[in-house]
Amino acid sequence: GDINGDGEITLKDATLLLQHVNKIATLTDSQLAAADINGDGQITLKDATLLLQYVNKITDTLGQN
Repeated sequence: GDINGDGEITLKDATLLLQHVNKIATLTDSQLAAADINGDGQITLKDATLLLQYVNKITDTLGQN
């Protein structure tokens, strides 16, 4: 979840993930690993949704839903 590597999981991480999904930004290998929130090996809107739910305190865990 900490895609930008600053030690926190925030909206900045979700923004990077969405930029990658929309082909606006390219993530490094370590960022890709952090962006695969549901662990399915793909970076998709599902990952972005899970991350946004966590950041917005809709859920208190990151991972598969």
